[in-house]
Amino acid sequence: MNTYHRFFAFVALVIVTGLTFSCAGGRITVDQSYQQLSPVKPLELPEQIHDNLVVVLDNVANETDSYKNYVELYINDKKIEPNWLVTNVQDKYVYRLRVRPGYYDVRAKYYAYVGWGEDDYEIKSHKLVRVQHDKRTVVECYITKNPNGTPVNTPLYFETRTEEYSKTSTAKTKAIHRGRRRR
Repeated sequence: MNTYHRFFAFVALVIVTGLTFSCAGGRITVDQSYQQLSPVKPLELPEQIHDNLVVVLDNVANETDSYKNYVELYINDKKIEPNWLVTNVQDKYVYRLRVRPGYYDVRAKYYAYVGWGEDDYEIKSHKLVRVQHDKRTVVECYITKNPNGTPVNTPLYFETRTEEYSKTSTAKTKAIHRGRRRR
């Protein structure tokens, strides 16, 4: 008899929970709105905000002392795959990202072939990287290497700066919009 009551109590709990979630399915909190809501018809974003975070890793590999060296980029512990074909002598990695404004943990790993093996070196930021909605954030690391391809100084650090979006592209956008109104 005791098992019988437990079974019905469990079934009742499942039904009540299901009804609660089905009724709340169309509701979100104010804090969830940015993540959960999508526009019915999206606006075309202006050209100048396509890449508000640019990560540049320079002097990675070449044909003489660092053949096959490469880097991997991580933002908030998620590996970011390049959108180009990486070669064994890829000297410069430039990741152009469009992300939401906020603070990001940007780091990378530099892999150097040394002797018969591969060593990895961390590249990190001094602090979280701030990305704003109205400026481009550029995060750069130039890898100074020894003759065998290993970095001279470890650990390696990113340098961060912000740039204004090009005023010429803003002026072009305004001119295009003015031209559309006259027609």
